Amino acid sequence: FIILSIAFAIGCAGTLVITRVIAGPIQTIEEAARIIGSGRLDHRIPVTSTDEMGGLASEFNKMADRLKEFDDMKRDFVSSITHDLRSPVTGIELCADLIRKLAEKREYDRIPGQVFSITEHSQRLNRFIDSMLEVSKIESGKLRLDIKPVNLEDLADRAVRAFKTYAAQKGLKLEFIVGGEIPDARGDPDRLYQVLANVIGNAVKFTDSGSVSVFIETLPGWQKVRVCDTGIGIPEVELKNIFSKFYRISSGRREYPSARQGTGLGLFIAKYLIELHGGRIEAESGAGGSVFSIFLPS
Repeated sequence: FIILSIAFAIGCAGTLVITRVIAGPIQTIEEAARIIGSGRLDHRIPVTSTDEMGGLASEFNKMADRLKEFDDMKRDFVSSITHDLRSPVTGIELCADLIRKLAEKREYDRIPGQVFSITEHSQRLNRFIDSMLEVSKIESGKLRLDIKPVNLEDLADRAVRAFKTYAAQKGLKLEFIVGGEIPDARGDPDRLYQVLANVIGNAVKFTDSGSVSVFIETLPGWQKVRVCDTGIGIPEVELKNIFSKFYRISSGRREYPSARQGTGLGLFIAKYLIELHGGRIEAESGAGGSVFSIFLPS
């Protein structure tokens, strides 16, 4: 009887220890999951140990941090979408109303200018819609490449020439440098041009003075396009997120006003397209500007 009593007491004590050591933290994590699931993404679990439960709580907090980051990105995106959709639509409405008034006054010579403005607003709206459709295809796995022989030098030269006027308006030097003979590769020319145009366009967009240089060269097994600018640069804390969907560089800061004009989809799509070709895209930045490197298998 004494032995059984002692065993029972030890068993009860063991149960209490197990409940305190294991069940308690599990209940804490369960409660935290319920709170975060209700929308309070700032809730965290206090980490009080270095054992398995402490490690689980730490990983749970990291997951919550990531969810909070995505929620902030989603909120910023919804806000920007409202602006990005409303701005061109409002512009079209104003131009159409002005055309009506000009027609009533028979001032027909002023109408073509308003028609041109409507076209610009429509193109901006279409670019936004096209980006959203691209993301939809990527996420559903329906985006396909039209692979054929392609000359990356020709595509890069075409992309540079497309932004010459924009760069000149900003007083920037936009140059294209070819490092030796560039043989044909295989890829989808339209998609590769989209990648190059996005990266070069961003470099011009975020550079207020100085230059944007585009270098192309052949490496063992690769063709490399390097886009260098003398812009404001990308803070290190931002650099790891620039290829994320809907992410826009410091869109809430005054030093990055141009970031508010984008959808945050361009680099996400560019990274996916170049990786679909078996290549990669890298970014580095400092106080003197940014460098984007695009690698395509040769």
